[in-house]
Amino acid sequence: MTQGAPEALQVADRFHLVQNLTETLEKVLSSYDAQLKAIVHSSASGFSCNIDSCCES
Repeated sequence: MTQGAPEALQVADRFHLVQNLTETLEKVLSSYDAQLKAIVHSSASGFSCNIDSCCES
């Protein structure tokens, strides 16, 4: 970009920043899927958490 348009100002809009953050968080959190479900299950004893029916009593 600096070679083609050295005076150009690079701008990131809010939509794409949030979209990139969402994609990154999904990738990171998906690697902890089993651990997160275990936490939800153990902390929701007796309650329905409605997350993939993982902790319905």
